[in-house]
Amino acid sequence: MSRINYDSIERFIQHCQTEKVSIPTLKKVLRTLGAIMNYACKQRFIDYNPYRDIEKPKGQSIYNDDNEINIITPEQILALLDATTDLKYKTLFMTTIMTGMRQGELLGLKWDDIDWIAGQIHVKRTFTSGRFYDPKSKKSRRKIDLAPQLITQLKKWQLACPSNKLDLVFPNGEGKPMEPVNLVKRHFIPALKKAKIPKIRFHDLRHTYAILLIDQEENPKYIQAQLGHSSINMTFDIYGYLMKDSNKGTATRLGNAIFEDGSKTVAKEKLESNENA
Repeated sequence: MSRINYDSIERFIQHCQTEKVSIPTLKKVLRTLGAIMNYACKQRFIDYNPYRDIEKPKGQSIYNDDNEINIITPEQILALLDATTDLKYKTLFMTTIMTGMRQGELLGLKWDDIDWIAGQIHVKRTFTSGRFYDPKSKKSRRKIDLAPQLITQLKKWQLACPSNKLDLVFPNGEGKPMEPVNLVKRHFIPALKKAKIPKIRFHDLRHTYAILLIDQEENPKYIQAQLGHSSINMTFDIYGYLMKDSNKGTATRLGNAIFEDGSKTVAKEKLESNENA
């Protein structure tokens, strides 16, 4: 059991997708694996259940699946933040939405991980099952770009944040990492209700971040790097159906580059040649 880790499960998923295993079948297999890993963790055969952090395969099917992606709109994001009066949780929700960080990465975030000058968060660890762990893959250890609005919010919270020995950005009342269940039940779900937003999972805030980047037509490789996916295939498997498969503007720009910009360059070179003559 201890040999089954995040990377091995991910390789298994990619292998199944290469072999054209249907998404419903793959999901059933993964749910069974998750139950086995969860039992092994409870029985102390292993210290950590890597299945919990795996990006589950997405796709349309005839099955009604609980893992379906749900996102919130920019208007709902503002409503959620307005409904969250506690500065700590308002900053936490904002950070999640504007960085796409996983829950464990947020709970393990320390002030020293924030590069204020470069405007980036360095993901160096995750907090899961009551312990700190190194990022689950090399790609998960990454630098996430921060919007100016988020930097301002983080600085505001830094001034109000109680000091704690672990230097955590989002500590609980005792200066230790927050319990994920308490975060969701006591703060996230009530905030959704207050903002009149249909119930979603906390992880859907990460999906919201990804889809906002897609809507901005950001480069898929950039989206992969920011999310910490181990491969571009994973990014496409989860979000590929949302990415545009055509862009007339690209063809127009190509034509302009050749026939307009190119012709201007040729004309300029001829003019300079005549002047020199």
